[in-house]
Amino acid sequence: MGMGKSGHIGCKIAATFASTGTPSFFVHPAEASHGDLGMVTPQDIVLAISNSGESSEIQALIPVLKRQQIPMICMTNNPDSSMGKAADIHLCIKVPQEACPLAWRRPPAPRRPW
Repeated sequence: MGMGKSGHIGCKIAATFASTGTPSFFVHPAEASHGDLGMVTPQDIVLAISNSGESSEIQALIPVLKRQQIPMICMTNNPDSSMGKAADIHLCIKVPQEACPLAWRRPPAPRRPW
């Protein structure tokens, strides 16, 4: 699970696992808090992905995951993140610089040639 671009990455990871024989599905954190978390059981593992490790939508689900004894692996870019501290396994993926030179900014719209 993940929000924004992290969610897109999570979706791709789930699809890759599923296509290579490992049962997997993506749960959007916003939908999880409205009932979709019912698809996840203690026999599953949640992979939570967040650059900051402070995504409020995922943090809101952590108490439910803990209460239902659902293991959580967390991937963040922040070794001191709340999500990382709450996870059973924290994979800190230290990325010194974003791949996009524009960082978070949207690229300009293409101009019409006329």
